[in-house]
Amino acid sequence: MAKRRKKDEEEEDYDFEFPEFDRVEYMKKEINKGKTVIVAIAIAPIFSLLSIEVFKLTDDWFYGFLIGVFGLLLTIKVYEYLPIDISDFGKKEWAMNGAMFFLTWLGVWILLMNPPFNDFTDPVLNRVEIYVETDGNWTALEEANLTHGEEYDIRVVAKITDNVAVDEDSVTLRVIEFGDNPLDMESIGDHKYEYTFEDQTLDQRQLELVFNMKDVNGNTNSETEIVSINI
Repeated sequence: MAKRRKKDEEEEDYDFEFPEFDRVEYMKKEINKGKTVIVAIAIAPIFSLLSIEVFKLTDDWFYGFLIGVFGLLLTIKVYEYLPIDISDFGKKEWAMNGAMFFLTWLGVWILLMNPPFNDFTDPVLNRVEIYVETDGNWTALEEANLTHGEEYDIRVVAKITDNVAVDEDSVTLRVIEFGDNPLDMESIGDHKYEYTFEDQTLDQRQLELVFNMKDVNGNTNSETEIVSINI
């Protein structure tokens, strides 16, 4: 019992002391972390601009992405030549800096890829509508009551959009069954363009419509629409 009591008294005499918090050292480390983040954010847009130029030369997203990876590796080397102590940096700190560089580079790159800075998007054919004139009225092809062998006026309406604007004088239509010459379509507003074929004989067949278009920045596109006629 005496030994037990002595052991308990020794345990009671033991005082736990927290390690001394070095506020100055802690602040130095946090300041160094902040500096590296600022450097990463400052350098990233430079490589975003390089990614844009490389994409323009190669027309390939992959090479622009490689520029971003190269910039990330180069930024790590830049820290060695700056008055920033990175000796205590671990995986967490490097991951944070890498993430800040990548997000900044990617965000600026995407921003520069779109208007008003650049335009790499082709105009798009959204919808094609076919109307037939019957009894003096325009009726949707799928709803029209047509007679085999009779002649009808056919109105083709296409909705074409772009992230900036379509060059209205560039939209043409070619119907393979009606001839090989491209025909100029007229803008009728709301991103719609039309062309009317007069006195066409319809029968049960398919029409192959080829639309060509260009936007105001020179991006071009060609799309084909197949229309079935059942009489």
